[in-house]
Amino acid sequence: MTNAVPGDEIIIASGTYVAPDKFNNQGKASRFASSNDGTSSNPIILRGENPANPPILKGPDGIYDGYALHILGDYWQVKDIIFEEGSKGIVFDNANYGVIENVTVRELGEEGIHLRDGSSFNLVKDCKVYNVGIKKPGIGEGLYVGSDKNQHAGPGDENENSKYDPDCNNNTIEGCIVGPNVTAEGVDVKEGTKNTIIRDCVFSAEGISGENSADAFIDLKGAYGFVYNNTFNLDGSTIINAGIDFLDRGTNYNTGFRNAIFNNTFNLESRGNEIPTARKKQGDPSEIHVWDNVRNPNTPDFPISDGSLNHITQSCPSWNIEPCDGTQNQAPVVSFVNPTTNLTVLLGYDALTVEVNAMDPDGSISDVKLYVDNALVRQINQPPYQWGTGENANELVGLSLGIYTIKAEATDNEGKISDVEFTVTVRDENTGGDGDCSFGTPIATGLPTFDNASFDHAHVLGQGPDVSNISRLRISWNLEENKLDRFDMNTSDGVPEFYMNLKDVISYDFNTSQPELTISNSNLAGWDGSYWVTKDGDNFVMVSKNNGFTIYFNNAVESPECESTLSNPDFSERELQVTIYPNPVNQKHLHIVAVSKEEKTVEVIDLLGKRIISQKLDTNDPKVDVSSLHQGTYILLIKSDNNKESLFFVKK
Repeated sequence: MTNAVPGDEIIIASGTYVAPDKFNNQGKASRFASSNDGTSSNPIILRGENPANPPILKGPDGIYDGYALHILGDYWQVKDIIFEEGSKGIVFDNANYGVIENVTVRELGEEGIHLRDGSSFNLVKDCKVYNVGIKKPGIGEGLYVGSDKNQHAGPGDENENSKYDPDCNNNTIEGCIVGPNVTAEGVDVKEGTKNTIIRDCVFSAEGISGENSADAFIDLKGAYGFVYNNTFNLDGSTIINAGIDFLDRGTNYNTGFRNAIFNNTFNLESRGNEIPTARKKQGDPSEIHVWDNVRNPNTPDFPISDGSLNHITQSCPSWNIEPCDGTQNQAPVVSFVNPTTNLTVLLGYDALTVEVNAMDPDGSISDVKLYVDNALVRQINQPPYQWGTGENANELVGLSLGIYTIKAEATDNEGKISDVEFTVTVRDENTGGDGDCSFGTPIATGLPTFDNASFDHAHVLGQGPDVSNISRLRISWNLEENKLDRFDMNTSDGVPEFYMNLKDVISYDFNTSQPELTISNSNLAGWDGSYWVTKDGDNFVMVSKNNGFTIYFNNAVESPECESTLSNPDFSERELQVTIYPNPVNQKHLHIVAVSKEEKTVEVIDLLGKRIISQKLDTNDPKVDVSSLHQGTYILLIKSDNNKESLFFVKK
């Protein structure tokens, strides 16, 4: 974890992993931790190998000391793991654009999951939090967003370096199960935070302690908090005195302002006449809206006259996250007009222009922003949406060697956002030796190696032909001449169905005398440097299993002398000519356009060769539902009786 780089995936086999010692991760004692960053296109992934039997990462039994997991980097995805036996469970500090999914935190001295110190744009999804606050019940919150005002860093604060940025904004808690035995609030949203969403969760009050004034399922102390579609179960608690408390903490900054509570279900057993749906607990909150909540038994939302109603409006506000008329705001549609594909330029390029098309099917476009690796270039409020032209001709010039993500983000009149990305590779004119464009820029080393990997991995080698009948792959690196020496791929019928033509850099040779159905480290032990091949965006990645060396080969046609850098065999009868949109896809459907009108089937295959979707293609409405896919890269295979074609696409 401490050596992780963008694009790394750390896969943990089922079992129990005990960290007997803590280490200092930027001032915090932690059991498992990292402060490295991923990127939007290449996050760092930490996940259990088998979600049905997740690994357990923990400290020593009964000590409850040290953070079980501490992340200080952006773009981390933590999935399918159990964390236990720490002072705190998962802590994100100044960690943005992260995902915590299908994770269990339990057996903790204090809170379960904490998004702190400026951590924003994070998603906590389908997690379980229970048995927390064992050592300190008063700070045993299930989930905690932000920090107390006494811990806020401010200008001139002599302890500024030891305090926290209060702006933990745009975080979402979704589909989680919180409790039993969460000794403080299920979720505590602190002052200074903004745009916290809590939805589709189930809360149990069993085991809440009441210490440190914890007597509600949720505390809302920030601004623009949205709590909806949740279920709150009393489960026999005599401690709960309110469903949700809302507070103004007197900081005059994002506190006690515009919080919405709606469409929740409160199962209050025999205490329905004692427990209000929401309660004002401190200060002078404003624009608090509470409406359309269900109470079992059917009792008034505010059975106690305690002054809370003076701060509450019982209707949907215009600023609500969901439309008040019950209709769903459609996301804007955004696409690149120029360029339309990933781009490679030479170092010292003197011009780069980007043009974007944006429209909103049920409203208007408020603005379009362009980012380079998440750094804002410029916001444009009305068309044409163009960058790198006119008086701004140089705003995209000057990128150094490397690979950059260019993102266009369109916002509609109701604040809904859609984005689309492409990559720009800046390379040296001399990259690849004799101008043959063979070598891209290494951006990652030491990627994982795999033993006894299924040969279905061959699916990631290229677009076009079906490579499922390949029986062996061998790649070797000539250490003396510093070039790829051999690239072997055998097929069961002896026919080379795929090859790479890298001019004189790669020579390939086919031999079916000893077909092999799998590749393993031992299979290739006799070669000088064995390489795995995988796919990263539009690049083929060859990764040495001996010394961690990585080479990227780009599949784009960059200039006439590069046209044969990577090529498919000559399929003279291929007539499908398939295109797809949008790509990357962050919508429900991936649309397919094919010149051929014959009957076709469509398959979606992951990069391990597993077929996930298989269906006939409707010629009147050619599309495939990809809403069930996780984020990542997939292969779309279109087949007719006589032809087939495959393309890569990215699900966001």
